[in-house]
Amino acid sequence: MMRRAARAEATYGRLINQLRADAGFNTTEETETALEVVLRSLIMRLTPGEAKDLIAQLPSLLQASLLSLPPGPDKLITSETIEVELVQRLGVEKNRASQILSAVGATIAQSVSPGQMKDVQTQLPEDLRAIFSDAQLPAA
Repeated sequence: MMRRAARAEATYGRLINQLRADAGFNTTEETETALEVVLRSLIMRLTPGEAKDLIAQLPSLLQASLLSLPPGPDKLITSETIEVELVQRLGVEKNRASQILSAVGATIAQSVSPGQMKDVQTQLPEDLRAIFSDAQLPAA
């Protein structure tokens, strides 16, 4: 049991560290807030089955809170609504919120299988589809 918990922490930590580096955050708290805002919105934008499939591929420490969200699809969620929430929660300018959304989207895309990401993208409007593409990050 302790090994599983340690692995869960390590997997989550890698995701947070990757996102923190990609998005240029100063603190882990900012990184976690951005990830939460984007993931919650994404999950609520998808149909329940697709949301569940995506959640299953995310770090286990994120799964319980995401599985408790109201079922989608909430078609009122757009890149604009996510950016507005990022501005409010992180106290950043709109252009910075757009950069953050792209960085979070790319990190999520890199964290799940390409097939899963393709399935997710088919359910998203054009403005969100492009965000969830790992092609937006420079090659390491």
